[in-house]
Amino acid sequence: MYQHCSALSIMTPAKQRAQHNDASACIVITPEPPPGGPPPDPEHLDPERLAKVLRVDSDATAGAKDLVERSAVKHFPSPPPGGAGVTTPERLQEHLHCVKQAVCDELHRLNPLHKLHEELAALMPAYHRLVLGHILILLQSISGSPQAFVLMEWLGNTYFSHGFLGNAEFIENQHRISVDMNAYCETVGQVKQALLDTVKREVHSALDAIFQCQESKEFWRSTEFHTDIIQCIEEPMVKAEAIGENMKESIWQVCLLQLQTFLQRFNGAKQDLLIRYKNNHKITFETCLRTVNTCHSLKSFIHTNAGTSREAEETLSLLETLETATQTAMEDAFVRISKDLLKTHFQCSKDTSVLTELKEVFSGSGWCLLEVQQSVVDMAYERVSALYLWQLVSTKREVLEKLWDRAVGPKVDELLRSQDHDSVKITLAGMMQGCQSK
Repeated sequence: MYQHCSALSIMTPAKQRAQHNDASACIVITPEPPPGGPPPDPEHLDPERLAKVLRVDSDATAGAKDLVERSAVKHFPSPPPGGAGVTTPERLQEHLHCVKQAVCDELHRLNPLHKLHEELAALMPAYHRLVLGHILILLQSISGSPQAFVLMEWLGNTYFSHGFLGNAEFIENQHRISVDMNAYCETVGQVKQALLDTVKREVHSALDAIFQCQESKEFWRSTEFHTDIIQCIEEPMVKAEAIGENMKESIWQVCLLQLQTFLQRFNGAKQDLLIRYKNNHKITFETCLRTVNTCHSLKSFIHTNAGTSREAEETLSLLETLETATQTAMEDAFVRISKDLLKTHFQCSKDTSVLTELKEVFSGSGWCLLEVQQSVVDMAYERVSALYLWQLVSTKREVLEKLWDRAVGPKVDELLRSQDHDSVKITLAGMMQGCQSK
C-alpha cells in the first residue's frame, strides 16, 4: 500500500544506497507485519529488566513505553549552543552528525538484544519522533538559507541512508520501515517551505541591492550587471541540486518569480533613463547595448537551467520583449549618431574619417558577448553603408545627373528610398553599370 506526500521522495533503504532522495514527492510504505506475528505489548513486560537494558532509572509509575522514551531522550544530543539565529551552517552540520552518531551508537548497542527483549521494537519509533521534533526546534533557530539547506539535505539524503535509520542491520528494518512516514513528510514539508521562504527573501534582497547599485550608475557604466544577477540566483540552485532535482526545480521557480519582478522594475527605470537622455544619442546607445547584452546573457542562463516550467517561459517572454524594444531604441540612436557624423563629414572641407569617428561609439565594448557584438556590428554596417551612400548621392545629385545617362534619375530616387543594406547594394550596382556605359 502506498500513499503520496508532496514533501520529499523517499525510497526503501536498498534503493537509497544507489540513488539520492528527491525533495518533491514522498512515498509512504505501509510496513509488512514481522514474521511470527506482532511483537508483544511492551506494557506487559518487566520494567526493571527493561530499565537495565536501556540504562535508565526506573520507578513504580514508569511503564515500558516511558522507559523507551527516557532512553531515547537520555542518549539524544542537546541542541547546539548559541540561541535563535546564531547557529551557523557548519555548527548545525556538526550537530546533526552528532545526532546521527549518538542514535546509531545506541541502536547498534541494543540491536543484538532485540531477540531477547522484543519490547525494544518501540525504540526506533521513539528515536524517530525525537529526531523529527528536534528538527522542528532547530528550524526555529536558523537565520538564513544556508542553515535551511543543511536541514533539508540531512532529511533528504542522510535520514534514511544505510548509515542511519535506513540501516538494514537493525533488526526492525529487516522487516519493515518502523517510522511514521506521515510525520516525516510533514516535517520535511515545513523545512522545505521555510527554505523556499528564506530563499525568496534573500534573492529579493540581493536583486534589490543590485538594482540600487546599478541605478546609481544609471545602468550603463557597469559591465557586471548580468553576472551579478546570475550569481545571486545560481548560488541557491547549486545547493538545491545536491538535495534533488525536484528541490532544484522548486528553488528555480522561486528565483524566476523574483527575477520577473526585478526585470519589470529594471525596464521601468531604463525607460526613465532613455527619456532623460533622449537628446544624448551616445548615452542612449550605450545604455541599450548593455541592456541587450544583459537580456542575452539572462536568456542563455535560463535556457541552460529552464526545463519546461511556466515560470521559465514567462521570464523568457519578458526578456524577449525587453530585448526587442531595446534593440529598436539602440538602432534609432545609432542612426542618429551616424547621420550627424556623415552630415559633418560631407559638409567639412577637411578629409575626416567617418569610420574612425564611428569606432569611438563602440570603444570599450569588449565586455559584450560575442553574439551580441556580431549582431550590433552587422546592424551598424548595414545602417552606415545605407546612410553613407544616401548622403553621398543626395549631396552629389546634380553632378551625377550631368555625368550619367537619363536613367540615373530614377536610380537616384530608388537609392534614396532604400531602407536596407541589400537594397542599396542592388541599386548601386545598376548605377555603376550606367556610369561605365557613359
